[in-house]
Amino acid sequence: MMHRVVFIAFWVGIASAVFSTPTAVISGDSPPLGWTTTATVVNVVDGDTVDVEVRRRVRIRLLECWAPETRTRDADEKRRGLAAKQHMRQMVMDKQVTLHIPTDGSGDMKQVLTLNRLLGRLYLEGNDVSAAMVAAGHATREKQ
Repeated sequence: MMHRVVFIAFWVGIASAVFSTPTAVISGDSPPLGWTTTATVVNVVDGDTVDVEVRRRVRIRLLECWAPETRTRDADEKRRGLAAKQHMRQMVMDKQVTLHIPTDGSGDMKQVLTLNRLLGRLYLEGNDVSAAMVAAGHATREKQ
C-alpha cells in the first residue's frame, strides 16, 4: 500500500512540475481540457511510445495509436513493430512537439497513467502523430 502511495505521489509531483506552465495551445478557440506544453522527443521506445523532455524526461503512451510490439516471439509482429518504431523515429526524433495530456478535470491521475507512462497525444507541426502512424499503416486506432 505504501509503495502505491509513493508511486502516485511521484507521478503527481512529476505532472505538476512538468505541466505547471503550459507554453502551447493545440488549436481552436480554447484548448481541450488537460495539460499542454512543448517538448522534445529524446527517445523512441516503439511505434506507440516515446520519451519526451519537458523539464524532465517523461514516457508518453500515445492515445489512439496501437503499433505492433517489438518485444515479442512472433517474428512477423516483431518485424512490423520494428518498422513502426523506425517510422516513428524518422518522424519525431529530436524534434520539438506539442504534448497534450487530456484529463476530465477530476484530478484522478489513474486516468492518465499506465505502466509508468502518461497517456497523451503528440502534435508535430500541428499534425496528430497518432493519426500519422495510423495513416502510414504502422498502427491502428484501436487495439487489435
